[in-house]
Amino acid sequence: MVQQTVSTVSKEGSFEASFSTLSQSQVCDQPPNFEPGEVVKIASSIPIVTAAEREEDRAMRSLLRRIGRRSLFTGETRRQLGDPHLASDVVHALITLLEGPFEERWEERMIAVWALGRVEGAPQHRAAIARSLCAVVDTDHRRASASTDQQLHQAMRRSLPFSGVVGLIAAGATITLLAATAPQDVPLIHDLWWAVFAFVGGLGAGLGSGYTASVLSLPFTLPASVALDTVRFNRVRVAATTALGRLHVPQSVGVLAKAVSDSSPNVRRAAVPALQSAISTLTPAHYGTLGGEVVPHLCAALERARERLSNDTRAAEALALSALTALENVGDGRAVTPVRRMVNTGWTAPVNALATRLLPILQERQRQEDAREMLLRGAMTPPPSSELLLRPAVTPPADPPELLLRPQ
Repeated sequence: MVQQTVSTVSKEGSFEASFSTLSQSQVCDQPPNFEPGEVVKIASSIPIVTAAEREEDRAMRSLLRRIGRRSLFTGETRRQLGDPHLASDVVHALITLLEGPFEERWEERMIAVWALGRVEGAPQHRAAIARSLCAVVDTDHRRASASTDQQLHQAMRRSLPFSGVVGLIAAGATITLLAATAPQDVPLIHDLWWAVFAFVGGLGAGLGSGYTASVLSLPFTLPASVALDTVRFNRVRVAATTALGRLHVPQSVGVLAKAVSDSSPNVRRAAVPALQSAISTLTPAHYGTLGGEVVPHLCAALERARERLSNDTRAAEALALSALTALENVGDGRAVTPVRRMVNTGWTAPVNALATRLLPILQERQRQEDAREMLLRGAMTPPPSSELLLRPAVTPPADPPELLLRPQ
């Protein structure tokens, strides 16, 4: 019975569907006889699904049904989407969809991000997934946008309904005008030729008018097209940010801290809880292993929290505490100045206490870094003098020139 429940959870992805497969009689007639340790083990293995995750699950499955067979997913991939134990080839295919030139396939990218954020596979899979999602979050639409020619083509393609209506009106008006001016009392063959002429004229007028309308509407359709692409691109980035928070990967702290100050408000809102979730995985063992950009981004998150202090004190305090906790584990001397500014400068008592406790730690790390740099500089061998490296262009002969000449 437990195996049936677990298999149903992996297929349906929701607890309602799993427990609906077990009737009340099955549960009451055969009560399980578990040891206390087994009960704790089974209960701890069941994930806690929030209302937001259930809503996201329903939205993604609805989107998958809506795009149907026109999506890039194969039948086998569609069957595995949402399963926390994806096959390796499916994981590779979803990562390729995120990293490849598929920005226009934003719906499939949304589903790929959602599916990858639920994976509970091997550590190497989670690391590869985290790198791919970090690349999605860290890519701004201005850097990933297409060339000007491609943007113009996209805008003109999206204006096809408007230009098509204009073209049809122009074609109908031209055919009606030519039919009204057709000569009367002529042989049938002339009527046929005149009908062909009217049709060709109407077709040309329709195509020309539609193309002209599409070009003339570019000042309106091009900005709207770019704005629509930006909104869709940022929707994928928001989903990737949420997925990173769900994966709990320490390597995503730097990207999520940078996303706290993103230009998109939706990305900023999604980055705060995701960053707090990723920071909870940090330990002192991660000091110096996450790259050189992590500490500056965490300091920028502190500055972002200070800007929000007057508007939302509770949210600013939570963000500041999370960033200070991260700096306690991975911060270096570059964080001394931002943390010093936080001590006794109007912050709440928990933030002041943590900043006061953290400041000596960062100062000691800064002192060790400076001492290490001085030792490395002193151990370097000074370059030799340039005079010792130069050799005379011409070596003077050992004997006088007269002895080197042959007599006549």
